[in-house]
Amino acid sequence: MQAQSHSKRPGHIPPSLLHEPRWAVWRYEERDGKRTKVPYTPKGRRARVNRPEDWGPLEAAMAALEKGGYDGLALLLGGGVCGLDLDWKELPVNGELPPEARRLVEALGSYAEVSPSGKGLHILFRGALPEEARNRATLPSGVGVEVYAGNRFFTFTGGRLEGSPEDLREVPPEALAAALREAGLIKAKEDPRPSPTAFTGGPPKRRWWSGFCGIPSGPPCGAGSGEAATPPKARPIWPWPPT
Repeated sequence: MQAQSHSKRPGHIPPSLLHEPRWAVWRYEERDGKRTKVPYTPKGRRARVNRPEDWGPLEAAMAALEKGGYDGLALLLGGGVCGLDLDWKELPVNGELPPEARRLVEALGSYAEVSPSGKGLHILFRGALPEEARNRATLPSGVGVEVYAGNRFFTFTGGRLEGSPEDLREVPPEALAAALREAGLIKAKEDPRPSPTAFTGGPPKRRWWSGFCGIPSGPPCGAGSGEAATPPKARPIWPWPPT
C-alpha cells in the first residue's frame, strides 16, 4: 500500500462531500516564525471553524483556488464528519506507510488521502468519537496521531490512498473505540478489582480488649456449631498479690 502523489487541484472528491457546504481554501502564512496553514473564505476573509457561514459549496472554493493565491482546499469537520491525522515526517519510510498507519487505515476502513507534505495521512470517516477519547497521542515508533470531530479543518488534497474506499464510511462505535485505543487515543481501562495475590496490608487488627487478662479474642478451640463452649479460666497478666 503506497501513498499516491497529489497536486493543488484535487484529483478525487468523495461523492458524499460534493454537495455539503463545508468547503473553503487555505494558504501558508508565517505565525511566530512558524509556517502555518490558515483557512480563508472564497471571498478572501479569514474562515473560522466555529462560524459555519464561512464555509460553503465546493464550487465556490474551487473557483477561488483556480484564481490563485491559495495552496489548497480546506474541509470543515463536524456534523458527523471526523478526521484522523497521521504524521510521520520525521521517519524515513521511503514512500511506504508505517505499519501503525496501515493498521489504522484498515481498522477504520474509510477514505484516506495523503497530506500536503506527502509524509502524512488524513483519514476521513463518519461517526461519533467516544467521550473518553483524547485528541493527540504519539505512537511508540514516533508517528504522531490526532483525531477530531469538530471545530477543526483538514487540508484536502484529493490524493486518495491506493486501496482505500472512494467515499467516507460510517465506523461503528465498537470498531472506532478499538482503533482509537490501538492509536493511544483512548487509555485502556484498569480493572478496579484487586489482584487475588495483591498485598492488602499488614496482619489483621486486634481488638483493644484482645488478650486482656488472658481472655482469648475468638471462640475457644473445639467449639462448633450448636455446641456450648466452656469459657476458659482467666489468667492474670501480673502476679497478685505482690510479693
